[in-house]
Amino acid sequence: MKKYLKIGAFILSSIVYSQVGINTENPQATLDITAVNANGTSTEVDGILVPRVDRQRAQNMASVGTSTLIYVYDISTGTASRQAVNIDTVGFYYFDGSVWQKFGFNIYKDNGTLTDNRIVTMGDKTFSFNSTATTGTSHFSVDGSTLSVDAVNNRVGIGTTTPNAKLDIRTDPTSTSDPREGFFGLGTTTITAPTAGAGALRYNTASGGILQYSNGVDWNTLETTVKRSIVVAEKTSAQSVPSSSTVNIVDWITVTDANNDFDSTTGIFTAPRTGNYTVSFNFDFSSAAITARSQIEATLRKESSSGINNFDKKGVVAFPVGGTSQAGAAISFTIKLNAGDTVRPAIWHDTGNTKQLRVGTGSNDGFVNFSVVEL
Repeated sequence: MKKYLKIGAFILSSIVYSQVGINTENPQATLDITAVNANGTSTEVDGILVPRVDRQRAQNMASVGTSTLIYVYDISTGTASRQAVNIDTVGFYYFDGSVWQKFGFNIYKDNGTLTDNRIVTMGDKTFSFNSTATTGTSHFSVDGSTLSVDAVNNRVGIGTTTPNAKLDIRTDPTSTSDPREGFFGLGTTTITAPTAGAGALRYNTASGGILQYSNGVDWNTLETTVKRSIVVAEKTSAQSVPSSSTVNIVDWITVTDANNDFDSTTGIFTAPRTGNYTVSFNFDFSSAAITARSQIEATLRKESSSGINNFDKKGVVAFPVGGTSQAGAAISFTIKLNAGDTVRPAIWHDTGNTKQLRVGTGSNDGFVNFSVVEL
């Protein structure tokens, strides 16, 4: 059965815009080929037959235009040189102005299995496939980055063609000294340890970031070399605390500060990481008169950079009757701090008159102390 070529031309002034339609009177492009067997009932064949040549013919086509498309059906002829330098397999090729380039991504099969040593260029990427029958190892690479599968030993390698474990990301898996590059990243999960199963690993953001493993029952923390924050400070200089006023305690002597997280001048500790911290503060006043039905408070003031969840924690000592006393108070509590949150010691009392902190002439007097331990 004959098919007709129908050409539609539209002329406007001196501009001519021509369109060619095959099997259509209303072409929608410069060349519009419309299938006539769309319902699948006809035995006629639709499609386009691209010029078919062998490699010898392709390498002799020196005058073709850029973007010319051909199908090479035979590579047994010619030398794969000059224009045909890339023609090493049967398939579609286009001319880039200098050489023939492989078109698309072809999967090659020999007797139902992928053929050895195939290299395919797709855009600016090079894909290659190689299999070794003797070891059963196959590897696929993109621009030299390798993913390998050892079918005999059920192993997968990333960055290596010789995996030596079920999953091997080492560049040199068999080295006894330096396996070379290879690292992987762990993420967080809310899956329970029994669901994850024994041997699972995860990252946890608690305490500044920790690694945990599942024993099938609980998530257990692996030991870390992160240097935890530890602060020990004491007060040896005089400071007055008026009645009914909250006073921040300043000008400390730092005994220990593992990570330089404590400002001894202001008395402010800044959390270096998000995690749990135990904070303690105790003090004594010098001997003085105490008003009946009064109290004193050892206060730890927590503040965040966002201003959210600020609060004071207090240790309170009450005096039902008056008298003279070296009154004091203490507080110790464990709190979760976000990185950048601060904690500082303060005192409040309503015992009547301004009180003086009881301090000695040197260190280790033990009357006024402040400490922080990162858990």
